[in-house]
Amino acid sequence: MRDDRWGMRWAIGGVAFLALAPLVLPAGALAQAAPPAPAAKAPAASAPAADPIARWSELWRRRDEPGVLAELKAMAKTFEATQDYEKLWRVVHLDFWLADGAKDDDAKEALGKHGWDVGKKALAIKPKGLAALYWTSVCIGKYSQAVGILNALMKGLEGKFRDPLLEVKQADPRHLDRDVDYVGPELTLGRYWYSLPWPKRSLGKSKAELEEAIQARPENLRAHFYLAQTLSKDGDDAGAKAQLKIVASGSAEYDPPEARRIKRRAAAWAATL
Repeated sequence: MRDDRWGMRWAIGGVAFLALAPLVLPAGALAQAAPPAPAAKAPAASAPAADPIARWSELWRRRDEPGVLAELKAMAKTFEATQDYEKLWRVVHLDFWLADGAKDDDAKEALGKHGWDVGKKALAIKPKGLAALYWTSVCIGKYSQAVGILNALMKGLEGKFRDPLLEVKQADPRHLDRDVDYVGPELTLGRYWYSLPWPKRSLGKSKAELEEAIQARPENLRAHFYLAQTLSKDGDDAGAKAQLKIVASGSAEYDPPEARRIKRRAAAWAATL
C-alpha cells in the first residue's frame, strides 16, 4: 500500500513537472526566438506639385532657348483655360513676346488679337490689374502695327491702346512694378509718340518718356534703342550712336532673352546709319 502511494505521488509530480517543463527555457532560447514582425510603414507623403507660376518664371528667363518656348506655349494653353488672373496675364505677356518677334504681319495680327482677347478675360476678373492692363494694351499695339497705324486709328483703337498705359503709368509713378517691366508704360508711350503719323507724332514727347524710362531703369536696353531711333529721326545721329553703344555694351542680366533680341535689332539698325 505504501509503495502504491509513493508511485502515485511520483506520477502526479512527474506529470506536473512535465507540464511545467516547456515553461522553463534553456539559456539563449530568448535570443534565438524569431523577432517580431516590423510595424507597417505609413505611406510616403506624395511630393507637392510644382508651382506652375514659379515654373513659368524660371522658363521665362530662358524663353529664347531651344525647347523652352515650346514648354511655355504648352503651359499657356492650360493657363488660358483657367479663371486665374495671375495665369491669364502671363499668357498675354507671352503673346506680346511672340508678336514682337513675328516675321510677318499676319502672325503679328493673330498674336496681338489673341493677347487682346485673353487680356479682356483677365480684366473681367480684375479690372484694375496693372499687368493685365499693360500687356493687353501692348498687344493691341502689336495688332495695330499689323493692320496699319492709320487703319487702327480709323477703327478707334488709339484710346484702347493709349489710355490703359496712362492709367498704369499713373498707378506706378515710382516704377516699382516688376509685372509691367517697371518702365513698360514709359517705353511704350515713347514708342507711341514716335510711331504716330504726322501731325500726331511728337518726337519731343517720345524723348521725354524714354529718358524717364532710362533714368528709372538704365539697364533696359529697349529704352536706349528706342531713344536712339527717336533721336535719329529728330536729326541727332550723334546722340543716336551714343545710345547704340550703350546697347552694344550693356549687360543682359536684367532679362537675357529680351536683351539679346534688342542687341540684334540695334546692331542691324546701326548698320543703316
